[in-house]
This record gives sequence, structure tokens and C-alpha cells, in this order.
Amino acid sequence: MSGFNPIEFATQHSKQHGHHHQKHEQAYKQAWEQSVRNGPPDASDYNHEEAKRAHERVYQEDGDVPEGAEGHKMLGSAAAMQAMNMFKQSGSRDPSQMIGMAMSEATKLAGKSGGSDSDMNAIVMQATQMAMKMFSAQGGGGDGEEGGMGMIMKLMGGGGGGGGGGASGLMGLASKFM
Repeated sequence: MSGFNPIEFATQHSKQHGHHHQKHEQAYKQAWEQSVRNGPPDASDYNHEEAKRAHERVYQEDGDVPEGAEGHKMLGSAAAMQAMNMFKQSGSRDPSQMIGMAMSEATKLAGKSGGSDSDMNAIVMQATQMAMKMFSAQGGGGDGEEGGMGMIMKLMGGGGGGGGGGASGLMGLASKFM
């Protein structure tokens, strides 16, 4: 892994794609800190077809997005799927990069939807969680002995295997940015 964290990748990505704003960095930080507190997400409820439909509706059809939690989930899923597509093209295996791309895409979509800062934060959180689920479910974006969940656990400071330690490792990492 690169040594970057998802917040840095998100900031870098949003600057490169011309939609950076200071409040975005706060949303990235809040989403990452909440992910640290919650620990790694359970990828068993990841639905690839649902994420693809959300992506198509938002990116290709420019469809209407529901308001509230349903809309946050749709935009977060669409942003994470867009990040997965870009991530696969990049050839990277660093979960920080994919999560950061999802965070950045989420702020871009939130800006287009015209919601409040609270909506943006919820969308970024959804994208962060969905990106981790996708990365885990997809096996980490490449061949190798370490699967996606192992790489997420490493990012979170819990080692490559299963088990505990992830949340405490994430808290240590997040505390550096608080």
C-alpha cells in the first residue's frame, strides 16, 4: 500500500477533477472517522446488481434521485461503483485509493444534487462504506493471496487476517487527522 490514506486520496482526486472544496475535506474526515468507530463493514449484504443499477441511473441516465436516506444510498452506491471502475482501470490494489475515489465522487454527486452539507456527509459515508464492501467482495482488485477484507483490515490497522483489532487500529489512524 502507498502510505496515503483515503482522506488524502479523496482530496487529491477531487483537486485533479476540479470539484475540490474545503468542506469536502471535512466530509471525507467525518466519513473516515465514523468508519473507524464502526470497524470494517460486513460485505455479505453487498449487492453488485443494485450498485450497478444505481450507477447507471445516476451516471448514464441522469435519472431522478429520491430524497433522504434512499437517495443517499443510491448516490453513495453510484459513487462507489464509479470509483471501482476507475480503480480497476488504474491497476492499483491499494484500498485507500479506491475508498478515496469513492469519497471524491460522492462529493461531486452531492454537489450536483444540490443537497445540504448534511446530505453530502451522508452520501460520502454511504460511498465510503460501499467502497469498502465492494473492495472486500471483489477480492481486493487483483490476484494474490491477500483478499480484499485482509487489505481493508490492514488499512484499518488490524493486520491481514480476520478477527479483531481493526477498529482500534482505525482509531489510531483517524486520531492523526482529528
